[in-house]
Parts: sequence; structure tokens; C-alpha cells
Amino acid sequence: MNLDPGFLQRIVEQAEAVSAAMRHSLAHAGFFTALGISFMAGLAFNFNPVSFALMPTSLALVTKARKTRQVWLLGGMLIIGFLLVHGLMGAIAGFGGSNRGATEGSDTVTGSSW
Repeated sequence: MNLDPGFLQRIVEQAEAVSAAMRHSLAHAGFFTALGISFMAGLAFNFNPVSFALMPTSLALVTKARKTRQVWLLGGMLIIGFLLVHGLMGAIAGFGGSNRGATEGSDTVTGSSW
């Protein structure tokens, strides 16, 4: 299989151009646009083998031989718990990334480079 020598270079250049365009668009987006993109990205990242494996366990925990009111209560608590944990983890990651340049490429939480 013969590949054009500049093929990989063109792909890298195109990826960098798309990345720069997305960065510029997101930097100038409004709050609700950023919130919508974050929500959609969260949905997309939840489609993975780990979350699929947890679905039957979560559903069984909430719905197994329970009354309708109790199912809604437990399901709501489960969703709120997931939201709080993922929100906290995202905030920690966000603050760690925002301090990245302040310490010459090191993360202030762990002291290691990203």
C-alpha cells in the first residue's frame, strides 16, 4: 500500500485547523450555547461499555418490587447523585486545567504535567 508522503501532514494540518475553529467558536459562544454543548457531550460520553453494563444494575436497584412512588423517589435520588458526582469531578478537572499555565505546565493539584 503506497501512501502519499504528505498525506499524514495534510491530515494533521486539517485537524489543527478544525480544532482552532472550534476553540474560537466556543470561546465566543454564549452561556446557553456552552451549556447545550456540554450537555450533548455528556450524553455522548455516557454511551460507553461501562455505562451500558451499569444500566441493568441501576434499574434493578431502583425498580425491583417497589411501588411507583418509591421508584420515582429512588430513581430521582440516583440521578441527582450521578449529577452531583459528575459535576464535582468536572469542576475539579476544570479548575485544574485553568491553572495549567500558572505553574509552567504543571497541575497545581497533583504537581504533575497534564
